[in-house]
Amino acid sequence: ACRVKGDASSWRKVLTMAGFGNAGLPPQIQSNMDSLVAKEEAAAKASIDLDVWSSYAQSRPYVQATPQQEAAAIMTRNREAIVKDVVKQASISKWKSLNLPDSQNEADAALKRMVQILGKGVAADDVCHSAKDKQNVQTLATFLDLRICVPRDMGSMAAATIKNLAVELR
Repeated sequence: ACRVKGDASSWRKVLTMAGFGNAGLPPQIQSNMDSLVAKEEAAAKASIDLDVWSSYAQSRPYVQATPQQEAAAIMTRNREAIVKDVVKQASISKWKSLNLPDSQNEADAALKRMVQILGKGVAADDVCHSAKDKQNVQTLATFLDLRICVPRDMGSMAAATIKNLAVELR
C-alpha cells in the first residue's frame, strides 16, 4: 500500500492527459474530473497511516521513518532535476498562473525550505523568512503535487504529504 498502488490524483492526471490514445476529455467529463480535486485533498489527509508506514519501513532500511521524511529524501535525491523542471515550466503558459519561481536560485531555495518542512517537521514560518519565501514553497508544493505520479515518482503516503503541505500553505 505504501509504494505499489497509485492514488486517485495520479489516475485523474493520467486519464486527463492527451496523447496516450485519447485526444483529451469531452467537456462534461473534464468538469467531473476537476470536481474530484477537493475529494483528493481530503483523501490525502486521511491516507497517511503511520502504523502502516512504520510496518512498511521496518523491513526496508532504505526507507525513511515517516512519509514526510520519505518525500523529503526523494526530493533531495532528485533536487537538480526538480529545480531544472520548475524553471523550465515557469515559462510555459500552462503553469504561468502558479507564478513558479523562475530562477534556479529561487527554485532551489524553495525546494530546500520544503525539504526542511517535510523532513525535519519544521513549521513553514520558521524557514520562510518572508511572505515571498512562503509563497514560493506553497507554489512549489502545488506544482509538485500536480506533477508527481504515484507510484512512478514516490509512494502514495509520501505524495500525500506534499499535497497536504500545498493545501496547508494556501
